[in-house]
Amino acid sequence: MALLAAALALAVVTACNGGDGDDTDPEDFAKFAGRIADAVEDGDVEFLTARVQGTPHTCTEEEVAASVGENAPDRPICTEVGFQFEQVYIGAYGAPGSVTDKDDLITDLGLFFGGALPDEEDEYGPGSVQLYATAQPETVDASLGELHTAIITVILEQNARPVRLVRGLDFELVDGRWVIRGQTAASFPTAVDLLESSSAALIYKDWTRYE
Repeated sequence: MALLAAALALAVVTACNGGDGDDTDPEDFAKFAGRIADAVEDGDVEFLTARVQGTPHTCTEEEVAASVGENAPDRPICTEVGFQFEQVYIGAYGAPGSVTDKDDLITDLGLFFGGALPDEEDEYGPGSVQLYATAQPETVDASLGELHTAIITVILEQNARPVRLVRGLDFELVDGRWVIRGQTAASFPTAVDLLESSSAALIYKDWTRYE
């Protein structure tokens, strides 16, 4: 009877936790990609925004000094020594990247999903958000672990015309959870370069079309 009770208790726990269910992430990114695909197909942007996790950063005197003058960024974060924020990488395809507050990435993802044109279509698929490919970035921040990229794409309206945009979201497995450490954005007309294995190879390795 004791063994039977223990077996039943284990079955209940497994059922409640779903085994490999939604409350745990598989360590294999290829398996986790299935969850990304389902989320973006459902328009569940919160599945991604809730996973944006920066690394703590404290503004230095040098960074504050660089926030003014001719070469200052448009919206400097470090305007006060000691200011702390969670930094993530954010870059554009074909241009040098930089770091920013994680809220900027969260806002960008919201706009990416919010402007989708599902009735549009082109050779890369529908206008709604879709997971198109997975890959690994060639350049990896030494302070981070192994990164894996989910390449998502959408058709949005820009300058009164539908255009395709792409985001390469870089994930790191942290304490059993896949979190987003940064992204590479690609806009029209270069966005499709990240949707072709040959051109995407400039910044990604192991580019794999998601089916």
